[in-house]
Amino acid sequence: MIQVVRVASRNEKEDLRGIDILAEFRGTSITKVRTNRLYRLEGISKKQAKTLVEKLFCEQINQDYSLDAPLINGKSQKIEIAYKPGVMNPEVASIIKVASDLGIKLVAADSSIEYHFFGKASQETVNEIVEKLRLLNPIVEYVVDKDPKTLLVKGKVGPTTVIPIRKLSDDELMSLSKDKLFLNPEEMKIIQNYFKNLKKDPTDCELETLAQTWSEHCAHKTFKAKLIVDGKKKEPLMSRLKKEALKHNKNIVSAFVDNSGVMDFYAGKWKRITVLRPSNHMEEQ
Repeated sequence: MIQVVRVASRNEKEDLRGIDILAEFRGTSITKVRTNRLYRLEGISKKQAKTLVEKLFCEQINQDYSLDAPLINGKSQKIEIAYKPGVMNPEVASIIKVASDLGIKLVAADSSIEYHFFGKASQETVNEIVEKLRLLNPIVEYVVDKDPKTLLVKGKVGPTTVIPIRKLSDDELMSLSKDKLFLNPEEMKIIQNYFKNLKKDPTDCELETLAQTWSEHCAHKTFKAKLIVDGKKKEPLMSRLKKEALKHNKNIVSAFVDNSGVMDFYAGKWKRITVLRPSNHMEEQ
């Protein structure tokens, strides 16, 4: 059995995600946008789900929740966006760990976001909003059209495939890249020459590992690229960003390490330290 938990701001003026979306479409047929987090918890009772809600998911000072029932009511167009089955949801490991610490054994868990559009909003308008604001990343996310019967991903592991990369032409290399790897021609040639030197072809898993490690997200190629401006060599943007940030802002306690940044903020005689979490790990070395 899957318990469905919804959590939302009690005051719609505190629903910042909904307010931001509405601001982009003010003056249209959309009159209000509300959002709520949705958690699916498999293998526990309603009582156990209530424990998790009150200790983990919901801040009851300013949030409301529901169990296996709608939370945001009224006539609206609704869309739920979640990670595709099999794609790692970074929240899930934390949810399962906290549940275990509380003595609750989850079979599986998942989380998503529901968007509610009020006014004369057609499904076409909602689809336009989702596309324009990029609320959905089609590579890793999908629109949930029905409740899943289980959160467990089942299937057979496919066979390991050897990719004959050493024999591929330049056009075939780019066809392979476009289909799976998303690397440029120079990078594909480097990989090809590497395996030529090894006198072997890679498996599909080896190629995927190279592509992931060499991706913009992990390697920050743009920010670490060598620059030449007016014939003169310049430091990479990442190095310059670090130097300028640390030189001019004395409130920075720590930056560009350990996937976070720490800053001092002063308000009268009080001092606060806030941890900032970048969205794409730009601070990593």
